[in-house]
Amino acid sequence: MYKLKIGIIGVGQIACNSHIPNYILRFKDVEIVGLCDVNYEYAKKVAKQFNIEKVFVDLYNETSYQYTVFLNQLYFSYYTLSEQLMDTYGIPKSRNSKQVIWQDEQKQVSLEYPAIIKYTYLPVLVDVLRLQNRELETKTNEGFDYKERELILNDL
Repeated sequence: MYKLKIGIIGVGQIACNSHIPNYILRFKDVEIVGLCDVNYEYAKKVAKQFNIEKVFVDLYNETSYQYTVFLNQLYFSYYTLSEQLMDTYGIPKSRNSKQVIWQDEQKQVSLEYPAIIKYTYLPVLVDVLRLQNRELETKTNEGFDYKERELILNDL
């Protein structure tokens, strides 16, 4: 039997008292594969309570800097998604058989095989990595540092 895999964003009272228990008890063809919340420790506690394997948090100063969408490859083709994203974002910065990347000064959109789309807001990501005391090898004096951003993105 095929199971629909879902993730829940926000694990407040309604999610804990209604959504999560209902998905688990009522829908045998639905599997909760992950939770995401601003409060990572609380999300881990809820995940443990309901036996949910993964917990995600990509927030900084209550701003999300990265969205990751896992699409079911039975319904979404990597190549069709690539063409649709090209219609929206234009010619990609780089492209190979496993990943396509579009990037400008503010955002990076990537499509990864088989069907994963990531949207990253770069200025906030750079701030987060700076706070994590990452060593950056190259510095320039050009406002928002393009080489610095490249180094960080290559580490991901």
